[in-house]
Amino acid sequence: MTPIQHVLCPTDFSTFSEASLRYAVLLAKWFGADLTCLLVLADPFAPIQGYAPGRTSSGTDTAAQEKLRERLESFAAPAAAAGVVVRTVLAEGKVPETILREARRVQASLVVLGTHGHGGFENLVLGSVTEKVLRMASCPVLTVPREPDRKPAAAVPFRKILCAIDFSSCSEVAFEVALDLAAASGAAVTAVYVIRELPVAEAPELVHFNVPEYRGLLEKEARNQLKALVTRRDRGRAVEIRILAGKPWRRILHLSHEIEADLVVLGVRGRSAADLLLFGSTAHHVVRTAPCPVLTVRAV
Repeated sequence: MTPIQHVLCPTDFSTFSEASLRYAVLLAKWFGADLTCLLVLADPFAPIQGYAPGRTSSGTDTAAQEKLRERLESFAAPAAAAGVVVRTVLAEGKVPETILREARRVQASLVVLGTHGHGGFENLVLGSVTEKVLRMASCPVLTVPREPDRKPAAAVPFRKILCAIDFSSCSEVAFEVALDLAAASGAAVTAVYVIRELPVAEAPELVHFNVPEYRGLLEKEARNQLKALVTRRDRGRAVEIRILAGKPWRRILHLSHEIEADLVVLGVRGRSAADLLLFGSTAHHVVRTAPCPVLTVRAV
């Protein structure tokens, strides 16, 4: 994993942003990175947590901007108190484009987003902002639920890491990242491959076609392939292998609850409309409803 030099934490002053800031500060300290807390003023009449919409078409007036800057400094205060080098940025523009531009400012970046919020972050992936950031960001993106099932330790954010594998190049990159994080934190790693449900109704109408036997063959092949991947990449670390069947996002979420994962790592594909459809089928649901933070990683 490329060393993280810059952690970007967009905020809208919601409790969801506060949850993401806790992880952003912890990861910035962990990586020795600097931190940027970003507030984007988008639509002149879009509400911001704790502020009534009162801006004009020409933008926020000077007095209002000063109040927002003070609020942003207050929001970022825990980072400074923790010894992290932190800067605050108040910017006007389209929210996703501004976040992506700031993320590109330093190449080795990590974006940390709360999964819900007020205004720009409302409805997570169902809303356009977070979906676009997740789909378009070239750097890793960590999404944090409002109240993760398990709180991060004071110094080590992740103790149990779940990495979903589908043998694509992006999932192999995600597995590398999961192993790097595990090596740094001493975390246990579980690698899971989910065999998609075989629709029995579409099985060939042949006497000798045995659906359970065919599923068994698929599971054996997947297990051997996953073992080979782990052997090539594990660098001596013990990795638990799970082969499951069903809807990938449902099985990943169920397993994250079962093993009490602190982090789910997913590889995401490219940026085309077809890739967005694939993104929507698994990562969309996992990011939206996971009980813990989800790190999405794109193959370079």
